[in-house]
Amino acid sequence: MGGYLGIDESNHGSNPETIVGVYSRDFRDLEEGRYAKQRNERREVHDFLESRAFRHILFPGAYAKVVGSTYAVQMVTIAELVKAFGGLEKVFVDGILNDSVLDKLDRAVHPESLPEIIARPNADREIKLVNIADAVAYGLSNYYLKEGMGIRNRYLRFLLTPRLEDYADLIGEFRKGHTARKSMVERTQTL
Repeated sequence: MGGYLGIDESNHGSNPETIVGVYSRDFRDLEEGRYAKQRNERREVHDFLESRAFRHILFPGAYAKVVGSTYAVQMVTIAELVKAFGGLEKVFVDGILNDSVLDKLDRAVHPESLPEIIARPNADREIKLVNIADAVAYGLSNYYLKEGMGIRNRYLRFLLTPRLEDYADLIGEFRKGHTARKSMVERTQTL
């Protein structure tokens, strides 16, 4: 039986965006309830984790411009986190995932099998594992902002650095879809 992954981000739309995946094998971490966001800047990231593992990705604002789509950014970050832990049964994502992201994830994680993906708004307030990912993302975001973006090796061994060239074909499909939708809107507006 595989484990579970909770994914959330902090500093959304800012530079850098911090995306975190927290891994657990304990089904009790999937408990639904009402969880307050944990915002204690004095706590260490590892204080939230207990026996859970985590990885994170720093996505500079420039990356979104390079890939040309926030959907492509979502696809890359989820794929990287899924591949980093492997053998997952379920992945819980805070937020809404576009169908095009879900359609491309299977190819993005290949040869790894795509686990069940459950994405929903406010998952960070409703699912324990995603709430922990939110706390870790917030802590890391504050750490990087406070310490500056110079070389900081405290969390380096937990950092994933996506190779965007590995996703070039899939990113291109997002771009084509965006261009096709844009031209269709333009044609509709001219009629």
